[in-house]
Amino acid sequence: MKALAASYRFDGYAVIRGLLDAGTVADCRDHLTALRRSLPVGPIVAVDPSGGWPGRPRRGGSSGADVAPAHARLQQVAEGLLGGPVDCFGLTYIVKAPGGDPAMWHQDGYPWRTSMGIGEALTLWAALDDCDEENGCLQVIPASHRGEARPLEAVGGGVGGGEAGAGMFGGGIFPEAELVATTRPLIMRAGDVSAHHPCLVHGSGPNRSGGERAALVLRYRPAR
Repeated sequence: MKALAASYRFDGYAVIRGLLDAGTVADCRDHLTALRRSLPVGPIVAVDPSGGWPGRPRRGGSSGADVAPAHARLQQVAEGLLGGPVDCFGLTYIVKAPGGDPAMWHQDGYPWRTSMGIGEALTLWAALDDCDEENGCLQVIPASHRGEARPLEAVGGGVGGGEAGAGMFGGGIFPEAELVATTRPLIMRAGDVSAHHPCLVHGSGPNRSGGERAALVLRYRPAR
């Protein structure tokens, strides 16, 4: 954990290979499938974490598969990086369909700070499919977390060869050209997890493959 935390502090992100085993990934996918039967189909499927973790009973519907192991492993990583007990304040599945839009350059922390009053936090992004540049893997700008988080503009900079536009989140930011030149694609296998600082500039390109690219995304902050 010390090496992981050092990488996270220096670069603003870190990747944990194989954190979730194949069975846990399959359980997450089963839960996503159950949610999509009852929720509007779209690239973003949000779940209220206060209603229980995926697989735990919820009022008014099926709980889906039991992915409590995913919760336990991800929470342990968040506690190690944030230095103590944590609360989860966001649980989202992001599904990029074939031909799906890019996610323009953005930073997670701006809406957290301005709308929710959350300063210290992190994102954990768990790949539920193998991710590469063809299907729109995450792309990060190392060390960009050392700057302030900025709001999205209506038109953002293209990522991974995608055209500039609104993208999945309705906008983006324009990083300096010298920062964009240092972009790294995060090639990940299903079960790999990446951790992002709130101010890390990141995004993803369009999905040019013939299959979906899904991820489970959780946001943590120090426990209150």
